[in-house]
Amino acid sequence: MHQEPLPSGRTTWTPVFHPPMQCSPPVRTWIGASSKIFAKSASPWSFSLTSSCSWSCLSCVLLLPFAHSDRWKGLSCRDSSASLREEASPSFTSCIFKQLLLQLWLGFSGAGIFSWVRGRRQTQEDKSVQECREAATPKHRIIGFVPRPPEEYVDENGHVDFTGSWKCASAGGDLHGVFADMGIGFVVRQGMAAFGWGRGAVVRKYEQNGNHVKVTERAFHEIVQEFDVNGQEQRVNCGDFDVLQTSYWDPQIPHVLHWRASDLEKAEPSKWTSTCQFFLDKDHFRIETTSASNKVAFWIYERETTGSS
Repeated sequence: MHQEPLPSGRTTWTPVFHPPMQCSPPVRTWIGASSKIFAKSASPWSFSLTSSCSWSCLSCVLLLPFAHSDRWKGLSCRDSSASLREEASPSFTSCIFKQLLLQLWLGFSGAGIFSWVRGRRQTQEDKSVQECREAATPKHRIIGFVPRPPEEYVDENGHVDFTGSWKCASAGGDLHGVFADMGIGFVVRQGMAAFGWGRGAVVRKYEQNGNHVKVTERAFHEIVQEFDVNGQEQRVNCGDFDVLQTSYWDPQIPHVLHWRASDLEKAEPSKWTSTCQFFLDKDHFRIETTSASNKVAFWIYERETTGSS
């Protein structure tokens, strides 16, 4: 508060605001409203840098035409003296400019803080989702010893060629458990068990060209699958449904072929599987499938013919 002498010799208390808010009452009202709206927009849940800065700019644009108006300047002081009025009121443009800088600074600093908080929260959520998916992905474990493959079926990279026609000779492991984890019902599993889980009935014909593999499986009906062994997800036909399959060669044992399968939407990790395939000798290979709960089943196939037929 500041006591000013009046021309009549009387005194009165007239508020004098400290910079940058030393402006006339209408201007203070406008800027005060601007600050309140900015404060509301700066809440963590509704903060908008664009709206706060836009409000500051709009305030300046609307008030700048009055920056040099004597009528507005006269309202800044009760004294009618031009010299006292000039002394008591700073430039209106200066007030608006300072207010704009203040709100822009608050806007950008606030945006930076809340962007950092939101980004950190999103990163933690993404990490949590990734950890859950990795935990749900079956970790394949090969049962028993993996022998060296026949030299005539190994290329310069140590990968093998499964080209030929192969018939299922035996099946073992926790077959009921694996298919139950895959979502196959009890009645269907009993039917599969009655037919020996494919033993003596399922024939797989492989046509392999480098890392491109085509498999035609025949039993009660025919299923054709084609995929590339490149470590990338591909949509592969499995008869009544499709899956997302990722095929790759084992980095430690290059003659072992791996593939992971999941549902297309990746919404049911409990049904995901991990499978590997490798030669036992030149006329036999083994397929092992691990379910999401780490149950393992295997099939051994015996060569019918050499090459494609």
